[in-house]
Amino acid sequence: MDQDNQKRLPNCLKCLYYQLTWEHGYPHSCGIFGIKSRNLPGMEVFLATGRHCPSFHVKIR
Repeated sequence: MDQDNQKRLPNCLKCLYYQLTWEHGYPHSCGIFGIKSRNLPGMEVFLATGRHCPSFHVKIR
């Protein structure tokens, strides 16, 4: 993986585990980590651990 890809967070909108919620203040959710937040779950994982999300899987449509 090159340096640019290492700096980018995974796109949660393309993740199998990404979910939208009905909660106005916390619209983004992750089915694996149980995160609900204003930010995308991948950002929350990065802020908490300093690493990119280990559970990111591209959903196939």
